[in-house]
Amino acid sequence: MNINYLRLKLNTRSFINKFFSFVCVFCAFLPVVFLFVLLFSTFSGAYKALQQTKFAVDLEKVGIASGDLRYEIREKLISYLKDQLPWEEDPFIIMNFFSNYAVDEVLGALNVGEKKVWATISGEADTVHKYRRSGSPGMKRVVQYFSERGLLKKALNYKLFTNPDSRDSSQAGIVGALIGSLYTVFVSLLVSFFIGVLTALWLGEYSSRSSITRVLEVSINNLSSTPPIVFGILGLTFYINFLGLPRSSSLVGGLTLAFIMFPILVTSSLHAIRSVPDNIKQAAFALGASKVQVILHHVLPLSMPGIMTGTILGIARILGESAPLLMIGMVAFVGSIPESIREPANVFAVQIYIWATSPDISTNEKTSIMVLVLLLLLLALNCVVHFIKKVFHYDFH
Repeated sequence: MNINYLRLKLNTRSFINKFFSFVCVFCAFLPVVFLFVLLFSTFSGAYKALQQTKFAVDLEKVGIASGDLRYEIREKLISYLKDQLPWEEDPFIIMNFFSNYAVDEVLGALNVGEKKVWATISGEADTVHKYRRSGSPGMKRVVQYFSERGLLKKALNYKLFTNPDSRDSSQAGIVGALIGSLYTVFVSLLVSFFIGVLTALWLGEYSSRSSITRVLEVSINNLSSTPPIVFGILGLTFYINFLGLPRSSSLVGGLTLAFIMFPILVTSSLHAIRSVPDNIKQAAFALGASKVQVILHHVLPLSMPGIMTGTILGIARILGESAPLLMIGMVAFVGSIPESIREPANVFAVQIYIWATSPDISTNEKTSIMVLVLLLLLLALNCVVHFIKKVFHYDFH
């Protein structure tokens, strides 16, 4: 009886150990599965967005003269399209078949003496050709007719990487959001880096372990847990309404996101500064170095890997923020590339929100490209973090 009972207990313990090990392995691989699902859905959508449908135009039949104006060229393209159809189609469908960029492509072909050009079609026609499930019945008839006769082809949508956002979905690109994101990160980094590192130096090297220091550290930790939209309200109230800074600009966006980046920098820098052994500082003092010399020549160089790690993690954090920027007006349509930090701009996270909520399917598919670029940027930043930790890490033990 006792032997059977012991065997049952041992079998139960063995089963519990194996089950617990299985649960741990399952939980460890679950994020990997989620990552693969995310990448698969993103790549499948990005593949469609990288393709753009073009229509074959015989320039000799169009009859464009060298002195024709842009609107005259577009009228002749519409007339040429009507002549290609064996039935009388709705004029609205015909007028919306070509993209606004088609005139520029025709002019470029005429300048080099070409007789045939593949002109870009509109976003609606492009969506019908790709998915065969959206668009008006008239546009479906026209696209199907030209597709069966080999007058439509898919080409690389290179304008996606050279154009800013556009009302014409076939011309919309990500460059405007990329430049806006760089401007915003630059402003945020310029403000928060020096203030954050100097704050960490004061807390780690100059201040005593008093109640005031503990209150400051708790306040900084609470700042890192504050909802980001609160900083957006602060930016709207202080920067725009009180200081009168330009709305929707990278300047206001960077100053607002600096509140999010600041506690990350202070926490990581303070941890790196306090990890420098006291015997190194005491040896420098023994050789006659001043407090400033010890900090500049020993503490900062030894803690710089930790400071840079916190900086890059802060950049990765603010690249994905959108709620504070929505509050300061960076959700508006911006159809040009910002040339300075005071001009209206968009960032990646907000542009993803705008395109994802658009009723136009041809705009929705570009969201995958934007998500993919953002993921690649975050992956690159994390790789830099691991590189810094591996190459510049100091082992003080």
